[in-house]
Amino acid sequence: MTVPEDSGWIMFNIQSSGFYRVNYDEKNWKLLLIQLITKPDRIHVLNRAQIIDDAFHLSRAALVPYNYYTSLLEYLLMEDHVMPWNTAVTGLSSIMDAIRRYPTEYSMFKEYAKGLADILYDKLSGNQIHNNMTKIGWSKLFSWTCNMGNSRCAKSASTHFDGWLNGHEIPSEMEEAALCVGMKKANIAALSKVHKLYKTTRSPSQQKIIVRALACAENLQTLLSHLDLMRLDVANRGSLQSFKTVCENVVATPAGVKALIGFLSRKLDTIQSSPIGDDLHKYIAVVYSALAPKVATDDEIIVMDKIRRSVKPADLKTKLDDIYQKIESNLLWMERDHKKIMKAIIKM
Repeated sequence: MTVPEDSGWIMFNIQSSGFYRVNYDEKNWKLLLIQLITKPDRIHVLNRAQIIDDAFHLSRAALVPYNYYTSLLEYLLMEDHVMPWNTAVTGLSSIMDAIRRYPTEYSMFKEYAKGLADILYDKLSGNQIHNNMTKIGWSKLFSWTCNMGNSRCAKSASTHFDGWLNGHEIPSEMEEAALCVGMKKANIAALSKVHKLYKTTRSPSQQKIIVRALACAENLQTLLSHLDLMRLDVANRGSLQSFKTVCENVVATPAGVKALIGFLSRKLDTIQSSPIGDDLHKYIAVVYSALAPKVATDDEIIVMDKIRRSVKPADLKTKLDDIYQKIESNLLWMERDHKKIMKAIIKM
């Protein structure tokens, strides 16, 4: 599409009404960035989130340089709405998951992300983040900020957790961060109370928060075993869905990835030889699918490759082969782009 030379910025997919990516020429990307840095409210919040998401995926697809994406992240200093921040956190987390196979670059990128987390915590603690519908978005942002190493966030979360142990409620937006900090303490009283909360809560969203918090524990494999969250003695739709929820949330941390790989490796032969093996094969696929976008190191990938090659049922093997393509995709992505990503963040 051709537009007049002297026109201002243009935008497509207004308020993200369609399910597609939008790319622009260099001039329009720069004009959008200037607008976001100077007066972001001129662009609808849905489109602000969309611009970040599009820039991330277009960078990954090698259709725009990574500095388009990282430059857009600079505008977040001006952003006071949950949605664009959550979109940014999702993209940053995807890069961190994949770049973990390169320890030096991982450390550098995590430090870069921590800088954004520090900005975010200032906004969250100052009640600058607006979210009129729900505080779920707040919870995710607080948790991410603490996990990135913001000391003030960690101190606040620890205070809330200690208060909870003594009978006080945790503010809903701080619940995940506080429980995560509590699991790092890993004392018996904390574990017992979190276990009780998991068993008694009627809120599916709170169960997910608890499982993600459990992934913060130092000895996660022992913890999961103790809490009996990985049962495979009943094969039905309800237990499979609960199991899927646990797996998808446990892999939120590298320790969780390691624990779940270990769990699958230990259980594989038992599942395949079970009298109800056909049903339990679904559990293998669930674990494998949860792990695929998160594994990154050579050791992890070798185990995942070994697992898919060792399964016996043809239909299960086909399914795992399909899922393994996600691992290969991330592997190729980082081999091609990890230096480009570093170059983009160093320029900032």
